[in-house]
Amino acid sequence: MIGLTTAAAMLSMTASARAEDEWAKLVAAAKKEGRVVLYSAFVGLSAHNDLKKDFESTYGITIDVLEARASEIRERIRIEQAAGRFAADVSENGRTTTTLQIKEDHVSSRTVPSQALTV
Repeated sequence: MIGLTTAAAMLSMTASARAEDEWAKLVAAAKKEGRVVLYSAFVGLSAHNDLKKDFESTYGITIDVLEARASEIRERIRIEQAAGRFAADVSENGRTTTTLQIKEDHVSSRTVPSQALTV
């Protein structure tokens, strides 16, 4: 039993180390690019200002936020990606729009390290 617990802890640490490594690569790429672009369907969300300020002070990377209706964000991403452009780094919208983007529009999706969710 102790062997299983130790093995599970080691696997967990390994996954955590991998996540930290992936996050470091993501931050380095964003610094090289000079900014992170966020497309948001949550128009007027005051948390965007806090996010920008906190992210910029923590990582030294500017966040550009484009707010629009979910249908407009979806269409913008679909058109950009069809043209080979991937302008948005992050798309923030509801479950329905995200599901439609993946199933119908076949937009690119990437997994994000857990650290991104704590900013």
